[in-house]
Amino acid sequence: MERKGLNGTTLKIIAVVSMLIDHTGLVLLRPYLLSLGITNIALQNLGSQTEHAGLVYLYFIMRGVIGRLAFPIFAYLVVEGITHTKNLTKYAMRLLAFGLLSEIPFDLAIRHQMLEFSHQNVMFTLFLGVLALWGYETISRQVNQKGQKASFLPTVLALAMAIVGVVLAELLRTDYAGVGVLVILAMYLTRDDKRVQMVVGGIALLFIEPFALLGLIPIYFYNGERGRGMKYFFYAFYPVHLLFLYCLMKLFCLEA
Repeated sequence: MERKGLNGTTLKIIAVVSMLIDHTGLVLLRPYLLSLGITNIALQNLGSQTEHAGLVYLYFIMRGVIGRLAFPIFAYLVVEGITHTKNLTKYAMRLLAFGLLSEIPFDLAIRHQMLEFSHQNVMFTLFLGVLALWGYETISRQVNQKGQKASFLPTVLALAMAIVGVVLAELLRTDYAGVGVLVILAMYLTRDDKRVQMVVGGIALLFIEPFALLGLIPIYFYNGERGRGMKYFFYAFYPVHLLFLYCLMKLFCLEA
């Protein structure tokens, strides 16, 4: 019997739709607004633009509100993936592979260049979060096997792995950077209590944007069921939708 609430597939659909709306605003609507003479400053300050105000508000809703749901959900799903995967190495390598595969579409759509290294796609952020937790779990397991009972050790290890993941994300300039890795770590380390996880995850998300907290609503109603497979569809959606938006941008001559 299916439990009430949202299953994993539904969460993924919410996340990819949110991401699509966010990137549509960034790749298509933003350059269109700039072509109308609206400045970047005006786009960041609602109320300062009287002409085309409706489009400016639409841009804010797409990017600043709806678009903020995606990352918290993806971060949570990564935590679920780490918790339930039978092969953490394959899981991490899959994220890395799709990060590499997505970099050219990401650079084309967002940076308007074939390869540009000032900002890397979010798959690398998710990968670094998994990498940090991978190190934590490996070392922690070895410590437990040796019978060491230092209760502070897992905390020290978590802090060390968090620092490594955060620093790497900052150095590589991944999407959401070090804060994104911290969100993944926070959600993982509090995964045994859903309410605590929501509070701690919410505090971490505040460092991204207040509206990112909206992503916790569908997460709270997650029923723990996987839902339909479609695993590779959601991985593939990321580079494919970026390439599609880039083609539309070129078609309508919207490159900013």
